Amino acid sequence: MDITRCMSTQHPDNASVPFFASSPVLAGEDEIREAYYCYSHLGCDEQMWDVEGKEIDPHVVKKLLTFYPEFFRKHILGRDLRLTVRVPNPSVERAEAKILLETLESIPRSFDAARAFYGDDAPPPIFEVILPMTTSARCLNRVYSFYQDFIIGRQHRPVLDGDITVAEWIGDFGPARINVIPLFEDIPTMLRAGEILADFLDGKEVEYQRVFLARSDTAMNYGLAAAALANKIALQQLYETGERTGVPICPIIGMGSAPFRGGLSPRTVERVSGEYPSVVTFTIQSAFKFDNPAPDVNRACDFLKRRTVSPPPPVDEERARALIENYSAAYRRRIVEIAPFINAAARFVPARRAQAPHRSFRIRPGAGRGEPSAGHFFHLRAVFPGLPAGADRAGSPLRRRSRVPGAGVSVFPGKAHGRALLYGPGEPPADGRTSEGSAERRAGVEPGRGAHAARPPVPRMRGCG
Repeated sequence: MDITRCMSTQHPDNASVPFFASSPVLAGEDEIREAYYCYSHLGCDEQMWDVEGKEIDPHVVKKLLTFYPEFFRKHILGRDLRLTVRVPNPSVERAEAKILLETLESIPRSFDAARAFYGDDAPPPIFEVILPMTTSARCLNRVYSFYQDFIIGRQHRPVLDGDITVAEWIGDFGPARINVIPLFEDIPTMLRAGEILADFLDGKEVEYQRVFLARSDTAMNYGLAAAALANKIALQQLYETGERTGVPICPIIGMGSAPFRGGLSPRTVERVSGEYPSVVTFTIQSAFKFDNPAPDVNRACDFLKRRTVSPPPPVDEERARALIENYSAAYRRRIVEIAPFINAAARFVPARRAQAPHRSFRIRPGAGRGEPSAGHFFHLRAVFPGLPAGADRAGSPLRRRSRVPGAGVSVFPGKAHGRALLYGPGEPPADGRTSEGSAERRAGVEPGRGAHAARPPVPRMRGCG
């Protein structure tokens, strides 16, 4: 069992624009380049490909293998490196529900692309999906079963009565099954993490199970201290569940670089990872990657990959639950008072990722433990009744992960964005950071005219591997 340790994510928390970007707002082809850069230069061994709430490229596997063949022949996608997709949760995000189906449909196609590149013995490049806002085992089982029954299972059915099967017509489908990673984002669900996971694992034969615990969104809704305590209770429960079931549990924790969002940066990896010794995988978010010198990021990822994972420190769960309740109540009272100041300051925060609003939510007190219903999810004015009018509007930082222009972004080359060039080791500036005009200069375009004016060829980094 070889579980990745550093998961690069697409959170829009960076201030600096990466040198390869064709626009300050990363989207489309830039995110293909970003994934490659994180694999090849920063030391990340996993990329989260987020299809929740934004346009994405469904051909990411084919493009990575086509654009950077030398690198990926040496570093096998699906074995040495992972690409893990975060999908919408249809129980919550009804407007994006069918994107889940499109994403699951793309997994066999990506496998075909990998087999065409590596040969018939290629590992599946995508074999895990992350389900956000998980509140029950039923949510997980729906995704798990849908893939097996409706994506993979149909290949054995005849196209017409008495006709050849779907597999005989268009080829076999694989992988045979996928792993579903629950992402627990609200505290009431996080405090039942062990129970939900045990229910999901019942009757399944799995080598291991990964579980994703949110930190930054949880802190936004409940406060920093409550989020940290909830994470530690969940980690303790997950460890105990693993001990009972005999299934190794491999936690992922989603931390940003700002102290409120978790405080994980190249300067703090030893301290933060020491506080969460049972966490196997840490998220490497955009501020971690792009607001620090590249050599520092690489060293920090190397440390995370070499560290020893050990059991979590014991937590007095009863006392911690009382602290969570008291602290989150106080936090919610205070956030009402400072909301106008947050909104005023947020107007000066630039957009960094083409991402749609992500609705905040909480579990209604006394609500049942089954699947979420529409009544479980509230806008912020329902969570924080004292918020002034407009504080929960679409443009408010309390409602959005990023403030993004309303226009859509094309994900295909040559339609909306050109290609800025990627460079090999030692070629970017020494500190790993560049101005927004640097990508244009590298592409041979005068700053301010836009990289799309030059339309450089498909990016290929030199000296890779």
